[in-house]
Amino acid sequence: MSDPTSLARLRHGARLSSLWAFVLLCMLFRDMHEIPTKEFLEEALSRTVPEWLFLVAGMVLTLPLLMVPLNGVFSRVWGRPTNLVAVLVMLASAASYPPGDLDDWWFAGVEAVGLLVIAWLAWSWPAPAPEASPAPSTWEAPWWTDLQLDRDRAG
Repeated sequence: MSDPTSLARLRHGARLSSLWAFVLLCMLFRDMHEIPTKEFLEEALSRTVPEWLFLVAGMVLTLPLLMVPLNGVFSRVWGRPTNLVAVLVMLASAASYPPGDLDDWWFAGVEAVGLLVIAWLAWSWPAPAPEASPAPSTWEAPWWTDLQLDRDRAG
């Protein structure tokens, strides 16, 4: 694990994983503020919301949860496009459910900033350092080997 390239990848993945956990917590706290309201409970209990919408909401909620371990495993080749696509999906889902009151606006704004930081980090993910090629051989025999060869020839 002392390879600098793998350490840099691990640090970058940990940073992205932390931000995805942050976005997930913002989503959960935003939802927790909605649950105790009368309107939310009435809508959820009356079954006016189709079942497939709950499934889609669960899938969207699973996306940042899934991105936490994936960023620890993925290299730049897979991590960069995966993070960018996940950010686009999350921004589209957040835009499809506009905030209603001030605390929703606050959590939506903080979540959007977190997603934009993730997109920036994914876009600027550093390329791995090229592997060092071995230096051309510049080894020369020590001076005494010439003396030894001369002695062997003379003898």
